[in-house]
Amino acid sequence: MNIPILMYHHVKNDPVPFEASFTVSIDNFEQQMQYLNNKKYNIITLEDLISAVKSNEKILAKTCVITFDDGYENFLDFAYPVLQKYNFVATVFLTSGCIGDISKWDAKYVNAKLLSKEQICELSKNGISFGSHSKTHPHFSKLNSDEILREIVESKKEIEGILGKRINTFSYPYNEYNFNIEKLVEKAGFDCACAIRSHNRTVTENVYALRRINVKNSDKLFQFSRKISRWYLWYRGIRRR
Repeated sequence: MNIPILMYHHVKNDPVPFEASFTVSIDNFEQQMQYLNNKKYNIITLEDLISAVKSNEKILAKTCVITFDDGYENFLDFAYPVLQKYNFVATVFLTSGCIGDISKWDAKYVNAKLLSKEQICELSKNGISFGSHSKTHPHFSKLNSDEILREIVESKKEIEGILGKRINTFSYPYNEYNFNIEKLVEKAGFDCACAIRSHNRTVTENVYALRRINVKNSDKLFQFSRKISRWYLWYRGIRRR
């Protein structure tokens, strides 16, 4: 099944140089969401997509999932109002050990504020779903299996403690994963995990290596529309990357 899963990090204007490649301006984000609305895309959460995949339910042809990594406060300030405007939902992946703090993993370059517990709970009541992006946003490639599992398990417990309900989606920090790490995510009780690149033919062939589309600020509307098209997803599958 080839359903576009969009990946964002920051939505804001005037990012510092370090953030530029991970940032989409407010105007560009608005244009992209307006495009999805005008083209009558069916926007669902990642949880809904995985539920449909696992139960073999039919999914509308024009379906799209919107995801955000890290849980920056600018999601609430700038992305969420646009999503509300079009009645869109989204899935946000949180680094549980830094909730209400700054992006400590990038502290050498920037101090980006992250969503607080209160903000997360309020967003959860209004159509935003949450998943895990690990506890401390480490490089899994530098950890052993026990350390990776601890990052995954503890993040799940902490986010579920905040929300008071189960979470079942995960996103690999730095896109670092392999077969063994996929199995650790599954062992921890997650139903799926998001990557960026994937060796699978279709987006949902392996639910623990879901391929996402990295949306860049340099993407003009034509490029954005091409990235979410069926032929582009098919092409990415052929290239297997």
